[in-house]
Amino acid sequence: MAVLTQDEQQKLEAHRAQKAQEKQENSTIKFSTEELNSIAKIKQSYDSLTLRMGQIHFELKSLDKEKDNVEHLFNKNRDEEVQFAQDLTAKYGKGSLDIETGIFTPSE
Repeated sequence: MAVLTQDEQQKLEAHRAQKAQEKQENSTIKFSTEELNSIAKIKQSYDSLTLRMGQIHFELKSLDKEKDNVEHLFNKNRDEEVQFAQDLTAKYGKGSLDIETGIFTPSE
């Protein structure tokens, strides 16, 4: 192992410091205005899409709630229909009803 003199050691450290600074300067890159504009456009697009996704999320929640409400009303209407048909059957017996004319024909 070679022993360096103090002067050689200082020169070596100075050389290493200079190389490190050059490397740092060479690794720093400035993007062009066009590239920065492209980055800004992409970011703006992400921001717009994220906002729209949030809006869609809330619209879907609202539609789900409305769908549940309509399904409830549909089932309630069906229950009323079944109850009404049972009431008519109890009153008039089994048969068929022509909804257009309102004429009930009992079955034998």
